Amino acid sequence: AKGLVLQLPLEGEAPGRQGRAERFDGKRTLDTSEDSARFDYKDPFTFSAWINPESPNGTILSKSEDYFEGEGYQWFLKDGKLRLHITRRFTDIS
Repeated sequence: AKGLVLQLPLEGEAPGRQGRAERFDGKRTLDTSEDSARFDYKDPFTFSAWINPESPNGTILSKSEDYFEGEGYQWFLKDGKLRLHITRRFTDIS
């Protein structure tokens, strides 16, 4: 994949840094198509988001295949620090 793969301009009801923003409470999600932002393990990629967390823990972005041992990635806050988990494949010992 080259260039911009997925851009989601959000204009919700919350005040944003510039204009309006979406507010996610841990219950709401934003669904995209299955084929969006699908990367191979050698593809360069960048995630970016303006966030104003009200909690030190929570998911920012997650995309995973919906079956046992599916591939995917999760970008989240853990104790106020950013973490990125990328799952390429599972082994018997993972």
